[in-house]
Amino acid sequence: MNERDARHHREWLGERPELLGRPRAGELSGQAPGCGGAPKPGHADVLVDYTT
Repeated sequence: MNERDARHHREWLGERPELLGRPRAGELSGQAPGCGGAPKPGHADVLVDYTT
């Protein structure tokens, strides 16, 4: 994922508080989210940014 895509994903998630409530409520607790494009930044990194 390039920075433009990451920015778009952040904006998309930011417009959907019902989705952001789930990881913020601990749904990802104990999980190790990952992306197929690692080690490049990806969707999982965006989720982690929202949960920390």
